[in-house]
Amino acid sequence: MKQRSVYSKEVLLVVRYISLATLILLSYTTIKKLYICINSNFYASFDFQEKITEIFGFINNIIVIIFAGILIKHPQRFFLIGIGSLSYSIPLSIINSEPYMSLLMLFVAFSTGFLRLNTNKQKLQYVVLFILIYIFEFFFPLTQGFDCFREYALVKIAITLLLFIIIFFFFEFAKQQGVKEGVKDKVLNLAKYKGLDRSDMYLLQQILDNKKYKEIAQKLHGSEGALRNKLSKIYKILEVGDRTGFLSIYSGYELIYEPELIDTPTN
Repeated sequence: MKQRSVYSKEVLLVVRYISLATLILLSYTTIKKLYICINSNFYASFDFQEKITEIFGFINNIIVIIFAGILIKHPQRFFLIGIGSLSYSIPLSIINSEPYMSLLMLFVAFSTGFLRLNTNKQKLQYVVLFILIYIFEFFFPLTQGFDCFREYALVKIAITLLLFIIIFFFFEFAKQQGVKEGVKDKVLNLAKYKGLDRSDMYLLQQILDNKKYKEIAQKLHGSEGALRNKLSKIYKILEVGDRTGFLSIYSGYELIYEPELIDTPTN
């Protein structure tokens, strides 16, 4: 049975819609702020720190608008959602002690990046990094006094526990669905996919062996550009997005090409 993934057409379509909505919303709010800044004295009463905060927010909005535009065309690069979320989370935790949006943004950043990892070492390093960021955001209100920290510490802990509970049950549900779909047998039969042949299996095996594109191209006596284009088409057929997506989903799998084991190929 076909392996489902976050790179499926349905998921990538949702990413496109989210990116489009983000692009429209941020473009509107950013243009509105810029218009107010140019045509009124609204920001004249702001102190230096508030002005810096507004400037940083404006620049951040522009960056996320660019990310949203990229994601509309290339939704498989959804890790950009995580980068954008993190770029909001840290400043929010600094300028606003209320933890709601900063924590939500931090968890979005963590989850979208974690999906792209394929080795236990990478995952451990990633978890440690985000624990350090979380600790920073958790204790930063101490710089504004213990009363401020105490006021929101319990709320942050409660929100964190709630998010962990949600993630835990979604993870368990995903594992259960994986068992039902028979993905416990780590075998990928490429003959199920229309447009793939036995030579593609050998190419993908090189990827699973962590060979670089340049090394593979030299071995095949071809150009690296042509190899990248070919693999890009293969990744699209497999609905894995790119090399990182393929490794994160199929690392540890045995690749086979056995047409006799299937009834009809997967489109």
